[in-house]
Amino acid sequence: MCGTWAANGLLTELDPLIEKTGFDIDNVVPALLEQGKLDGKTWSLPWTGATYELYYNNKMLAEAGFDAPPETWDEVMDYHKALTKSDDAGSFSQLGMLVSPGYAMAFTFGAELMNAERTEVTPVSDGFIEALEWCLDYYGRYDIEQIDLFKAGWGSFSTSESPMIKRQLAMRMDGEYRLGYIERNAPDALDDIDLVMQPYPAGREELKGSSETGAAHIYIPKGVKDVDLSWSFVEHLMSDECTLLWCYLFPCPSQNLSSLRDEKLRTMARGKMAVAMDIQEHPNLKVFPNSPVASEYMDALGEEVDLIIHGQKTPEEGLAAVRDRVQPQLDLYLAKRRVS
Repeated sequence: MCGTWAANGLLTELDPLIEKTGFDIDNVVPALLEQGKLDGKTWSLPWTGATYELYYNNKMLAEAGFDAPPETWDEVMDYHKALTKSDDAGSFSQLGMLVSPGYAMAFTFGAELMNAERTEVTPVSDGFIEALEWCLDYYGRYDIEQIDLFKAGWGSFSTSESPMIKRQLAMRMDGEYRLGYIERNAPDALDDIDLVMQPYPAGREELKGSSETGAAHIYIPKGVKDVDLSWSFVEHLMSDECTLLWCYLFPCPSQNLSSLRDEKLRTMARGKMAVAMDIQEHPNLKVFPNSPVASEYMDALGEEVDLIIHGQKTPEEGLAAVRDRVQPQLDLYLAKRRVS
């Protein structure tokens, strides 16, 4: 994200160039486009994309008596309990679900990280608290230190040593890019691994399809010698032709709505990439909000969520600490903007 650079006057505003050349901005995935905006202006454009899905080992689920993946977080917990195996000492031989607590999961519970005007950080929300309480319930059923110890012996998720391939783990949240690694490094295992949209809270159908997306971003530094030439290169990179060349090489969704219907891309990884393409078009798709304090916000969330999960703070205490740490920095930027 380019919020800090844009806030410090290091980037060229792209809106005049978009208007001048008639660039089809409506073809860009709306959520990704928002990630390049600050103060209502466009400072960067997304290139390709990444979404989060629920990965699962279909054979492990079938052997446990499940004929379909879970749809809600309540179902995830039921599957997790049925698929987790440990001995009397608490040592694990198999884990049902690996949870990734944080804002990506909180999005599925309806969390919003900033207000619409981008003047307040809002980590202390019902959605984020609910997500963390689910995680605490998950970890509270087992010894978190034993889970960490079990995970320490896992191989890379991108190789044949992946715990999902080695049948040490049945489900986890991950990005669609993992499919490409599995196909290259462990092609025989790809048939056992499937992915679906992330779960949502039971009874909250309006949150179905909620997921995080993100992208690399293209920008033009302030002060380049030839802005028009730089913009022409940006247009070339943003074209379907150029974007799809990369997406074919390293399977991932495109930033262009028109490319998401590309048949070759959708059938990659034995057709499993189509799930990510559909998620990239979903209206519940979210991004981490762009702002001058985005990096600080991410860091604070990561640190405080870890304290919450390890029982050192309540969800309310940890999220309030994030707010109290980040909001003054945002206020400082907003004050400077008003003066200028």
